[in-house]
Amino acid sequence: MIGSYALNLMTWRDLDISVQLPDENDIPGFYDIGHRIVEKFQVARMTFNNPVLLPSFPYDRGLYLGPHMLYRGQNWKVDLWGYGKDDYQMNLHKFEGLSNELRDEDRLSILRIKNEVCKRPEYIHEITSIDIYKAVVKHHIKTVKEFDEWFKHKSERAEMQG
Repeated sequence: MIGSYALNLMTWRDLDISVQLPDENDIPGFYDIGHRIVEKFQVARMTFNNPVLLPSFPYDRGLYLGPHMLYRGQNWKVDLWGYGKDDYQMNLHKFEGLSNELRDEDRLSILRIKNEVCKRPEYIHEITSIDIYKAVVKHHIKTVKEFDEWFKHKSERAEMQG
């Protein structure tokens, strides 16, 4: 388990799980994991993405399944990523680095910002939890207003470079 659950920074029912696949293109094996999820839980819908075939996909290179399900009367979203060995190790290393950089005083700022930002329609599509973690940990952002200003300038810089 990685992500906000493992960091103790959840603001909504969204779990991030990474699995190491025997091969980065093991779509049948990855689908088997999705099949097991559907057998065990009440899945309302499930998204599949293969970033190798979707170069504009803004996230990792791994295979992705995004089941939305009902568990104990609550709606949950799961981000399940399947990676080959090298990408799995790289992502695990990045996650552990972030986990080690988080200070106790960062946690309250992250939770305060995430709790507000995760309600916005652009959350996940334009703004991610990683943006919030970076803003707080690397740029010492403390408030939603400071985050909005930081993100606006981050986006403007990206447009100028892209």
